Parts: sequence; C-alpha cells; structure tokens
Amino acid sequence: MPRLRTIWAKTWNRECEKVFTKLAVRKLLNIKSRDTINDHCLYFGYEAPFGEEQVEQLFLMNLWLRAGYGAKHGRSNFLRLKRLGKLDSEFQKLGISVEEELEKLRERIANGDHINCRTS
Repeated sequence: MPRLRTIWAKTWNRECEKVFTKLAVRKLLNIKSRDTINDHCLYFGYEAPFGEEQVEQLFLMNLWLRAGYGAKHGRSNFLRLKRLGKLDSEFQKLGISVEEELEKLRERIANGDHINCRTS
C-alpha cells in the first residue's frame, strides 16, 4: 500500500493580493491532471502564480467545459463567448448561476480548502 504524503499548496500575499500556485488552483477546481490546468493556462496566457481574478477565470472555464460535451463546450468557444459578452446568458441557458458558483469558490478560498491536501 502506498504511503500517503501531505502536499502543501502554497498561497501568499503579494502586494495585498492573494496569490496561488498551480497546485493550489488544481485543488480548488478539483482538477486531477497537470495537463488540464496547463492547457487552461495556455489558452488564457497565464503563468503561475495566479491572482484571485485569474483563479476565477480558470474556474469559469472549467465550469464551462464540465457543463457539456462537443465543440460547443470547448475552450475556444468559451473565449469567444467571453469576448462577445454572451457567456453569462449561455450559463443561464444551461441553468447555472455564475454568481452562486463564484461565491462558493470564494468561500472555499476563505476556508483554505486548498492548503493542506492529502494524496497517495
């Protein structure tokens, strides 16, 4: 049986802004694969460490990708809808309240759910 080890996902304050590592973001968004978070970051042009606004954008992209299947729910379509300002209406069509989901994310950040995670 493999030994469990504790992974500390770091957050720190940079000029009064909370900053997150890729590991912390993966734990917050329940992303298991490093490739997935790297692909998300590539589409946005983000590099670690991430600010809270960047974490929210990654969260929305992850929410969009999990909401459906096919080309309609791809990363490029997400960015197109975001650029056109139609993203909120598309989420409403799917029955997803963006503000409620973002509030849940902010609560998880405040509770420190990403800080001390156990993996095998």
